[in-house]
Amino acid sequence: MGLWQSGIEVHALVVTSGMFRLQGGVHANALSYYMEGYLQTPADHIKVNPYLDLDKLIVDGDVPPIYMITSVEDFIADNTYELARILHARHKDHAMSVWPKGRERVLGHVFNIVQAGDPEAGEAHQVICDIADYCKRYI
Repeated sequence: MGLWQSGIEVHALVVTSGMFRLQGGVHANALSYYMEGYLQTPADHIKVNPYLDLDKLIVDGDVPPIYMITSVEDFIADNTYELARILHARHKDHAMSVWPKGRERVLGHVFNIVQAGDPEAGEAHQVICDIADYCKRYI
């Protein structure tokens, strides 16, 4: 796919429980709190401002295929749904996996990362296998 400013060629991207909406939405208060910690000067805000409009970034940018993972128990699942909506509307290559309520444990925010070391976490391990299968298509 495209060559980004870093010089790294990105063929595909996998995101888990991503926080894609960096302003507004149901988490606006929490975001403004955290953003103030990172963006401490007016210059910091100016640097970040072009990256806050996700829809514009996807329209204007060279976006690799994206595989998105979330669950119905993820408190920011709406961010993944919104990214999928934008990618679909812009005809960008993408896939999404939304896990249902966990059978034996809560499949909350980044469950496949948090539970990856637990040999009994079958759903988390399945996500890891799904990620590998997705990435193999672009190697």
